[in-house]
Amino acid sequence: MEEVFNFKTELYYQNLFNIPVEMKPSHYSVINYGADFYEIINDSLVNRGKGKNWGVEFTLEKYFSDNYYFLITASLFNSKYLASDNLWRNTIYNSHYIFNALGGYEFKLPKQQSLTVNANVVYAWRIAQYPDRYKEIKLMVTRFTIIKMLIGTKIPISLKQISSCYTVSI
Repeated sequence: MEEVFNFKTELYYQNLFNIPVEMKPSHYSVINYGADFYEIINDSLVNRGKGKNWGVEFTLEKYFSDNYYFLITASLFNSKYLASDNLWRNTIYNSHYIFNALGGYEFKLPKQQSLTVNANVVYAWRIAQYPDRYKEIKLMVTRFTIIKMLIGTKIPISLKQISSCYTVSI
């Protein structure tokens, strides 16, 4: 009997260094770049910042068999940075957890054709902590602390002929 399930656990630790930060004491670090907003920095940047990420990830996978598959992952983690003011803070991406599930089912149709339905769900929490230096930004971040849930679906239809296969996705 072939194995169709796989479960694994991964522990990780990442040490980051030489992260660009402001020359004068501040909370700013390029480690937060890519968030939905950015700060205009009037000071020069130096490579003196630090960061660290650590956590555990769980994965349960069912390989494609019996016309379906799925993959479920859950991550518990922490993400911190040290800027030029010498205080450790949460990065903008430190949600502490994220959950992802995806799967699909293939319906057999006549004449070696098939209809496949795939779905993906991502659930993540995002929190940001910034000091009072930029009150407008802190206010915006506080209001932007939300729970995000993304749901996506894909429905490919395979039409097989003797010499070729066509796939149309909706």
